[in-house]
Amino acid sequence: MPFAQESAKAIQWKDIPNWQFVRTNGATPSPDGKWMAYVSGPTQGDLTLTLTRTLDTTKYVYKIGGASTPVFFNNNAQFVSFFESPKYAEIKANEKTRRPSPKKLKIVSLKDTSSVTFNNVQNFSFSNDNGQWIAIRFDNNSLSAPNAAPMGVGAPRQASGSKGSDLLLYNLITKKKYNLGNVSEYSFNKSGQYLAYIN
Repeated sequence: MPFAQESAKAIQWKDIPNWQFVRTNGATPSPDGKWMAYVSGPTQGDLTLTLTRTLDTTKYVYKIGGASTPVFFNNNAQFVSFFESPKYAEIKANEKTRRPSPKKLKIVSLKDTSSVTFNNVQNFSFSNDNGQWIAIRFDNNSLSAPNAAPMGVGAPRQASGSKGSDLLLYNLITKKKYNLGNVSEYSFNKSGQYLAYIN
């Protein structure tokens, strides 16, 4: 007796925003090959970042909001960093009113998954071979900057009429931090022992 076959539902254009997929072009392995990080979620909607060990089934999942993020490991694979954005609906609402959607920088220790978060971050850089420092440049254009301090470390100061912004030099091991004001460009040397900047 033949089995009745269910008719396949045709894909509609309105289904596309809900498609769940892994952003394989942004999948990032750690320098020692022991970790892999990747972003997944719908075409339009809130995303997650998955951090998984390559040698076993250990996995950690982080909600990162409505925008994808690059993922960076420091050179000795002790820390991983990525951005957290507002939810997708909030980002779209901000685009309509031409308001910024400030990002948070999250740094996770791969030893114990402890983490620290910095608000209103524009860009950042690990200290190359040294790997113990991270330089974090804040976004002067964020409207939420005055209220950012209770939510994270190193809230920025507003710099009216300046192209530069606060740069925080943060030690990942000792937690010491040093603030440099009005920085427009910066870079570590290869060894990570020196930081050059322009203000």
